[in-house]
Amino acid sequence: MKSKFIFICVLILFCAFDNHDIKNLSYPDGKLKVEVGFSEGKYNGHYISMYENGSKKAEGYFVDNCRKGVWTVWDSAGSVRMVRDYKNAFEFITITANNHNGIGVELPDAQPYQPLILSNGVPDYPIANNKDIVMAKLIWRVFNRDNNNLLFDNNVLNTNIINQLNTGAIPIYADHKLKQHFDVDSINNLLANKQNLITGYRIYESYNFYTTFQLSDTRIIALSPIISNSVSGISSHLGWIRFAELRKGLINQKLAAASPSIKNLDDAFYFQYFSSSIYKESNIYNREISDYVFSAAEIAAESDRIDLGLIDSEHNMWLLLTDK
Repeated sequence: MKSKFIFICVLILFCAFDNHDIKNLSYPDGKLKVEVGFSEGKYNGHYISMYENGSKKAEGYFVDNCRKGVWTVWDSAGSVRMVRDYKNAFEFITITANNHNGIGVELPDAQPYQPLILSNGVPDYPIANNKDIVMAKLIWRVFNRDNNNLLFDNNVLNTNIINQLNTGAIPIYADHKLKQHFDVDSINNLLANKQNLITGYRIYESYNFYTTFQLSDTRIIALSPIISNSVSGISSHLGWIRFAELRKGLINQKLAAASPSIKNLDDAFYFQYFSSSIYKESNIYNREISDYVFSAAEIAAESDRIDLGLIDSEHNMWLLLTDK
């Protein structure tokens, strides 16, 4: 079963990152729904989405998976509802906010989205009350070396995580629920075998939109290394590690300057500066994508549909903010 999962992940990544420079979604009648630039495994370039009636819904630009510069959202009647200017993923100014009648509305000041630094020096996501979360979805991703040289060159991420595990201070869990501890002897045996290599990771995360910050974020909950045997080709996983317990070690691992915001391994995860693909979203059937679509192309398309749907859902929240 584990080998099947790894095989499916490889198919998703292969189809999702095949050097195409555009990703798009269409309505059932073939009309464009979303189109976005895509390079080096990340959203890069022009983004545009459309309503089913052919009116423009949203437009802006991505740089390495983050909104950058001016973003505009219209309603289905063609009226401008929100204009923002993004400095980075979490800093923006609101230029225009109109209600459905085209009348300007005064939005409450958005609270600054600033990471916390705990007493032990470990960074954490900003505090948010549950009542301020108006949209939430759990997401499972997978990534490997493809388009992730920053993380995998010189084995920087793998070495950092293995070194942290070797201290014995970080528990590993059997699944993403982080309740039942993984068998320690099994972990040590896997790591001791020099034929076993970490070839990728699974991520369990929460995607949320907050009224206080007036934006969405992705909060990584847990990470699971994927182990592949270089001789047999058999793959398995090393259990799940609570991301918060890795962050102190990640922040201490400096990286070659990839961008002004990415100075260490923790920054790369915080700003989503990596190439990945969704293999599951929260659903009442607890199904992975490969449980209900089967070809590699269909799996990759469904992964894109979910991912691009998250972006579109934030624009719906912008409309909700101005709907007064």
